[in-house]
Amino acid sequence: MGKGLASLLPPLTENDRLRLIAALKSRPPPKTRETEDGLLAACEVAEVLRVSERTARNMMRHGELPSFRVKKKLWRMSRLDLSEYIRTQYEVERQRISPDDGIYPPVTSCRPPPK
Repeated sequence: MGKGLASLLPPLTENDRLRLIAALKSRPPPKTRETEDGLLAACEVAEVLRVSERTARNMMRHGELPSFRVKKKLWRMSRLDLSEYIRTQYEVERQRISPDDGIYPPVTSCRPPPK
């Protein structure tokens, strides 16, 4: 005893090893937590936004992210809604720092002006 299960099995031949590798490669990929209809869990939303899961849940709970509650603590969000939220946030930031508002002068060239 104490040798483990591998010591009880005969060693694999090269042909057996290649068949095993082929069988493992032909397996379907493991299921993600995303459901078939494109819903994401709070942990997946957090991963996309690169925030903590707690922050993502808070954003969902307070209505900043369009989502719904499945159970008391389980939140779901559509992948499409998350893409739209990201696009909207980009647009909000673009408007906030656009050259038209006078905060930043328009950039015409990366080179310094000629003397």
